[in-house]
Amino acid sequence: MSAQQAMKAEMEKENLITYFDSVGILFGRLEGTDSSGGIIRAGSHIDTVKDGGTLGRMDV
Repeated sequence: MSAQQAMKAEMEKENLITYFDSVGILFGRLEGTDSSGGIIRAGSHIDTVKDGGTLGRMDV
């Protein structure tokens, strides 16, 4: 299973609506309780290299 597919599965477990854009970027959307409110966006990346290298690790 690819990293993107694993992340997609985890997002769907948390009831996010998932989709890929035209270049293959994975998005997850969780609807709020107030549809008149604004949108909050957050993002990150999924490393394609085990351990992500020196700059890609959280423990640096």
